[in-house]
Amino acid sequence: MATKTSNVTARVEPEVKEQAETILSDLGSSCFHCINIFYRQIVLWNGLPFRPSVPAARPKSRSEMNDAEFNARMSAGYAQAKQNQAAPSDEVFDRLIDEIQNGKQYKVKVTVRAEQSLREISHYIAVDLTEPQAAVKLLRTLQKAINSLDMFPHRVHLTPEEPWHSLGIHRLVSKNYYIYFWINESNLCVHITDVIYAGQNQPVQLENMNLED
Repeated sequence: MATKTSNVTARVEPEVKEQAETILSDLGSSCFHCINIFYRQIVLWNGLPFRPSVPAARPKSRSEMNDAEFNARMSAGYAQAKQNQAAPSDEVFDRLIDEIQNGKQYKVKVTVRAEQSLREISHYIAVDLTEPQAAVKLLRTLQKAINSLDMFPHRVHLTPEEPWHSLGIHRLVSKNYYIYFWINESNLCVHITDVIYAGQNQPVQLENMNLED
């Protein structure tokens, strides 16, 4: 019996539509497939499956600033200096270092899907390749990489594959493996969604991935 479907109409800027469709085409996917996944994730999470945000801007170099931007910054600093709006240098650097060292700490959880992948990887090395010590060593390496995500997980870039990029899935590289994860800011938790050998067909493998715990 065929699954019933409904039409979805959306107004999108032509440039955005063209760029998105080009990327999806390169990945062997389509807008229909992407929208279907997105809707399913909304139902699964009872809301948006990612945290809407504006990426932090990279600080501009002097060569990237125009004269107006440079003069505005210099004027602000000069005015603050004249009014003694400043703090001792040691206090400033201690405060900045403390912000980094004592930032938000996240819980790190491994989904059932990711655990299954780790088991398949380690069992293949231990049993099929008869290298149990190498399997244990790899697991320890992946464990260390995954546990490092308890601090500043946003340092890791989003995966380039769509729709997972738009859904907020990050991709950490460890040895020859991709560690995919999603950050839930509401409860400060990093969810490892899958671990995939870098040589596999990523779009196909990602189709089997979900954000469930």
